[in-house]
Amino acid sequence: MKHPSIAIGTLTHTRKGKLTNSFQYKHTMLIVDLEKILRERQLPWPLQYNRNGIISIRDTDYIDHSDQHIYDKLASKVSSTSSRISTEDTVLLLTTPSVLGYSFNPAAFYFICDNKARLKGAVVEVHNTFGESHLYCLNKETLIANNKSHKTNKEFHVSPFLDRSGHYEFEFDLSETFVDISIRLYQEEQLIMLTKFVSNLIPMNTSQLLKTYPRIAISVLLTEFRILRQAYKLFFKKKAPFYEKPNPLQNTGVATSKGYISRLKIPFT
Repeated sequence: MKHPSIAIGTLTHTRKGKLTNSFQYKHTMLIVDLEKILRERQLPWPLQYNRNGIISIRDTDYIDHSDQHIYDKLASKVSSTSSRISTEDTVLLLTTPSVLGYSFNPAAFYFICDNKARLKGAVVEVHNTFGESHLYCLNKETLIANNKSHKTNKEFHVSPFLDRSGHYEFEFDLSETFVDISIRLYQEEQLIMLTKFVSNLIPMNTSQLLKTYPRIAISVLLTEFRILRQAYKLFFKKKAPFYEKPNPLQNTGVATSKGYISRLKIPFT
């Protein structure tokens, strides 16, 4: 991917099994080359780097609270894995930005691509509504037989309506024109949850950022409201079983962007 892009798409979440639920929203994210940001220290206006604005990307919102560059933080995390970043690799960040200083990212995706634009590894940074974050590091060791999906145990409590058992299968499809992501959760060998983000990419420039700003702002500012809405439906209408948050496991830390739900005393989040 040669240039930063805007990913305009649809986010679909489907819960299967005894208790079903589904929803679909329009969702817009940004994809940027982290090494290029580190070198040039700027992004197309009005997207700011390390400064508050109507939209911005800040180092302190990713991986940990330090002001170390995101690229360097990520390189440190994967330095002992098969997806260790080399000087020839490209590292892409797919994320929703901060809007008017507010940020809450349920998931940010880091794609490590080799010099032939092949996906070498990925890191998924997940945030929950309890003020925690977790990194899933995916590489050739996590690839399963079809050589497309990555399998890893579920190690992070995201929803109080699902326990922490089972495993995920992540599948990524990237090109110059689209980004598609599928995340499947299996418990007791049964598919329990399917989350998909299907998007088309358009070049990121000032004109397109201004044109798509309402989409970006809605994606960011309504995320927690939508989480509360679905939690209310599961807890009160569908009587879903409630699971207390277990003690965190390794690779779980304090969320860099906590949002507002973690500050509220709500029984179903």
